[in-house]
Amino acid sequence: MVSKDKKKDILFIFCFFIVWLVIIYIFNLSHLKGKEEKSKLYGDLETNLQNKPLEEWEKEFKKKDTNGKKYKITFWHNLYTEEEEIIKEIIEKFEEKFPQIEIKANKKNSWGQVLQSVSNALNVNKQPNLVFSYPDHIQFYSGSGKVVPLDIFINKDEEFKGDQIKEKFIKNYVQKINPDNEGGKYYYLPFLKTTEAMFYNRELLKEIIEKLKEEEKKELKKFVDLETGELIKAEIKWDEMKKICEILKKTQGENFIPILVNSGDNLFINSIEQVNLDYPTNEKETIQNFFQNQEVQNIFQYFKKDFYDKDYLTLTKFVGENQSEKLIKQKNICFFITSTRRFQYLYNKVYSKDSLRVHEIPKYNYEGQVDKRKENQNILQGPNINLFYSQSTEEMIASWLFLKDLISFKTYEKFFNKGYLFNIAQTDFKNKLNEQNQVSETQEFLDEIIKNKDENYFYTSPIFKNSNYLRNIFTDLFIEIFTIKNKNIDIKKEIQKSFDENYKRFQLNFIE
Repeated sequence: MVSKDKKKDILFIFCFFIVWLVIIYIFNLSHLKGKEEKSKLYGDLETNLQNKPLEEWEKEFKKKDTNGKKYKITFWHNLYTEEEEIIKEIIEKFEEKFPQIEIKANKKNSWGQVLQSVSNALNVNKQPNLVFSYPDHIQFYSGSGKVVPLDIFINKDEEFKGDQIKEKFIKNYVQKINPDNEGGKYYYLPFLKTTEAMFYNRELLKEIIEKLKEEEKKELKKFVDLETGELIKAEIKWDEMKKICEILKKTQGENFIPILVNSGDNLFINSIEQVNLDYPTNEKETIQNFFQNQEVQNIFQYFKKDFYDKDYLTLTKFVGENQSEKLIKQKNICFFITSTRRFQYLYNKVYSKDSLRVHEIPKYNYEGQVDKRKENQNILQGPNINLFYSQSTEEMIASWLFLKDLISFKTYEKFFNKGYLFNIAQTDFKNKLNEQNQVSETQEFLDEIIKNKDENYFYTSPIFKNSNYLRNIFTDLFIEIFTIKNKNIDIKKEIQKSFDENYKRFQLNFIE
């Protein structure tokens, strides 16, 4: 049975809170002296590019230096081991093309480690040249003044000039952001984009079906093909998942938990998007109203009361990353809601190849009016890449060349040929897939996402300086609320109390 030791959860939250305070403190120590200095730094870079076009820099970097001089570019990422091997191949080819550039790739084990490492590095001016990031990370880093506005390169690069950047990437995959209230600029380019999906074990479902009574089979038949063990509804509601879980749980016993959710905050954000609730912005008033909104609190209560308390659902944070894989292999988990980025690993290492199936995430139940387009949307995530300031103009230009290589057609082709089905960010590569009509039975769902989904299928939550911290609070709220003991308490009041306490915590760390 998955442990619910509340003391351990509270200790985890406390430690995370302390670490976050330390990050904020350290980060606020690190900033450039002001807009004038920042303008001068990037003004010098623009002047250098004006005097010596990018094409000339490329030619220079392609020559072998007689003294063996190399410009060392640091690149921090959190790729999985198998993905890392592909990047090593890309780096090797890049260094062959540009003998004067050496790429030093450094793996971080998690997004939290990326964020903390960059924050610490910025404080001592040892930041990497390139790093995986989300837009809200960039908002956080922007206080240092060291996030390079990529417009400096885009406006000088023939591949991106004019509207070419909009044509190069799928709509909404790259957007201008405004971290310093100085007008929107491009601070990142998309790398490997992903979304949420529900992976499941059809062979396990078939095994369970064989044990069911006829009445239970009749009920399950509304949602599952009894012969193949595959979900038959293109769209499935959470209330319908609850009925499935009830049947499975009754048959499999106490050690079996039907659903494992990797990201509680994504579960929550998808739910509020599907019912068209407005996600807060950086205005304190909108955040306060959001925390006080009863519909928002009801979402947490729904997943606690109807799923977690019945042992129908748990979170990866409760069971641990390594234990999650073990539980799936032991058939103590049937459905796994996680990033599409995990597909190849799950396909090769966790599920037997014939058992793995993929379905769209369940839709949150809502009795009011819902925009159908909103209901069917899914969150867009996955790493972007941003470029940090360096005292060496050559390093920044070399970093731009490697960034372009990382987001190129050939990179997507290499990943795709290895079986990695990411949301392709490049328009040209997506068009190639559409022309080839490459669809396999096992990969059909993810192929559809890559090739055929309208851009409006995806959304991103609003980005502002406090948005990353706000997401972390939602994660903590799931842990707090799920572990509330129900005996002799008013659950609504307890949830309200958790929201009030976390809003106060958010206010204490609000960055103006």
